[in-house]
Amino acid sequence: MMLRFISILILLLVANVSFTQTFKEDLANETHEDFPSQWGLVKGSAYVSKINNKKVITFIDHSILKPIINNKTDNYLTDNFTIEFDAFFDNTVSFNKQMYEIRFWNGQANLKIENGHYDKFILFRHGIRSYGITPSSPSINLDNYLKSLESKDEAWRHIKIQYTSGKLKMYIDDNLLLNFPKLYFKPNMVSIGCLTRKAKVDMRSGITNISITGVKISSNTQTETTTSSSEIITPPLENPVGNTDDKTSIDSPPDIKNENTEENTNLNPIQSPTGEIITPTFDNDFYDAIDGTTTTTPISTNIVLPRILKITVTDLLCIEERDLGDNPDDYGFQLYTYFNGGRAKYDKGFTDFNNISCNTQVPGGNLLVCGDKNHQIHVEQGNTRIGNISASLMYKLENAHYTEKELELKFFIWLKEYTGNKDLVLFDGKIEIITHDVLNHLLKGKFPENSKLVQFYDTSITHLNDFYEYGPRGSYIWLRFTSRKSLEGPIKLGDSGHKAAAWVEFELID
Repeated sequence: MMLRFISILILLLVANVSFTQTFKEDLANETHEDFPSQWGLVKGSAYVSKINNKKVITFIDHSILKPIINNKTDNYLTDNFTIEFDAFFDNTVSFNKQMYEIRFWNGQANLKIENGHYDKFILFRHGIRSYGITPSSPSINLDNYLKSLESKDEAWRHIKIQYTSGKLKMYIDDNLLLNFPKLYFKPNMVSIGCLTRKAKVDMRSGITNISITGVKISSNTQTETTTSSSEIITPPLENPVGNTDDKTSIDSPPDIKNENTEENTNLNPIQSPTGEIITPTFDNDFYDAIDGTTTTTPISTNIVLPRILKITVTDLLCIEERDLGDNPDDYGFQLYTYFNGGRAKYDKGFTDFNNISCNTQVPGGNLLVCGDKNHQIHVEQGNTRIGNISASLMYKLENAHYTEKELELKFFIWLKEYTGNKDLVLFDGKIEIITHDVLNHLLKGKFPENSKLVQFYDTSITHLNDFYEYGPRGSYIWLRFTSRKSLEGPIKLGDSGHKAAAWVEFELID
């Protein structure tokens, strides 16, 4: 009887623990020029090829991939894991031309944490760069390079990333180049990206011999799994590792609270709608009333319209850099929204609040993005959008916002670039959005008939030619429809020789 009880107890314990595994990817059985079967795509494209007779995953420039482990692309890393791979760096004229990127979170943007953020980890052939802000450090500006790794010839580098109970270490060819005593978030996945900067010739890139130890899997699925080009190796059952989904110990870093989204829970704006919003069916008279093209009866206050306007700053781009060479421009970026819901005029005195502390409440306005010298974003030159901001807020709408043309939404923007003792304010002003027109277009999902859509007035920012011209260039935002029927457009910040651009998206939520 006692033996049976012990057997049942062991079975119950085994059924509720997780065991660590090792994911290995050597591409041995992958087909040339196919997309690697054990990887998911975050951005761009990739394919299997050969470099120096080694099978590799080749990245199309600015691409990001993440492994598929146990049919999942996240929530598979334990509290103790090691990631290793070999990375190829091609012949180059500059050490910083080619780089690989590591993120421990989904998406392309930086990771927002409480009281700070983490940028992607950048691996060069000769060192590591990492920026960010944490509760214990006003600015993480790590640029650690080794003379012994400074070679402009093609080279393989062995990358090793080790995470142990909140501590992070990164190695290049067994040289320890990053050592963080604590991460203020819990990694549960990884993505790898690759890009080249302003290269005049095509540069080959590729990773191979990828392994990830410390992969968790529940015991009721613990089998040795082999796929066409990768395998999961399960260790013996006598060495179980506790389930990392359990409560963390007192020394463990906190889980991620927010992922790349600014929240605002004031009365207006709001974080999310309350109650159920039902999208009604409208006739042409209704749309004419919104357009103001007819004198039909005013819209009844009983008609239920989409009640939430979501505004997202998606990107900050460096169009023409100030920092020459391979250094990114270093921006302090602030954007406040003023929704003229009460017809109040907020222009007067706003400049008194420019370049304020990011923890200061701005009277009458809502903070969407806040940066300064201690909260910088580092941006490489280029007009390719990479989603490096992704800050959102939501405004509660009334019927008047759809019908009264006097109501306006305004962005007040301040942008400064930091370069030694030659800091320069690139932009300090406002951009206006005609609320009535934007909401009308979003509601219909199209611009008015016979609208003349134009190319954006600064082609160094974008060559797209389907923008609606809401007002004079530089004073009003120009927008275009996306495939999701949201509206998006860039805001030019700065002039020739020191130009940037911010992309903003608008969408209605029922």
